[in-house]
Amino acid sequence: EARKGEQQALSRVAEVEAELESQRRMAKSVAGQVEVLTSNLQRAQAECQEALWKQAAAEKVKSALEEEAKARGRSAAVLEDVIGSVKERSSELQDLLDA
Repeated sequence: EARKGEQQALSRVAEVEAELESQRRMAKSVAGQVEVLTSNLQRAQAECQEALWKQAAAEKVKSALEEEAKARGRSAAVLEDVIGSVKERSSELQDLLDA
C-alpha cells in the first residue's frame, strides 16, 4: 500500500513538473511576443512623431506662402494704383501739349 502511494506521488510529481515546463515554454513564448510588440509599438510611435513634425513643417510653409501671396497682392494693388496715376498724369500732360 505504501509503495502504491509512493508511485502515485512520484507520478503526480512528474505530471506537475511536465506542466511547469509547459508553462515555462509558454511564458518564454509570450515574453518573446511582448518584446516584438513593444518594438513594433516604439517604431510606430517614432513614425507618428516624424509625421507630426512633417505636418507642422508643412503648415509653417503653407502659412509663409499665404503671407507671401497676400504681400504680392498688396504690391500688385499698389502697382495698379501707380500705373493708374501715371496714365492719368500722362493724359493731363498730353492735354496740355495738345492745347
